[in-house]
Amino acid sequence: MKQLSNSDWIAISGFIIVITFLSLWAIDISVSALISNGYLTNGFFNSDPTMIYHVGLYIISLTCFSNFLIIIHILLKSSSEKNTKI
Repeated sequence: MKQLSNSDWIAISGFIIVITFLSLWAIDISVSALISNGYLTNGFFNSDPTMIYHVGLYIISLTCFSNFLIIIHILLKSSSEKNTKI
């Protein structure tokens, strides 16, 4: 199995950040619909703004945790490489 390099992990982290921004956008339009007592009509799988709001929050929680794990992995990997070179 191929080991992922730091640049691979950074690319994965960048993709996760894009997903985070999409989740923030979903929360934004959900709150707008909730304030105006409306519903979502822009092609989501569910037109209930409360449901989309909570899905956005869950996705943001998962992506933040994933990015945290990636950062820890990169730091531990670079730390262990420094120790083996000594």
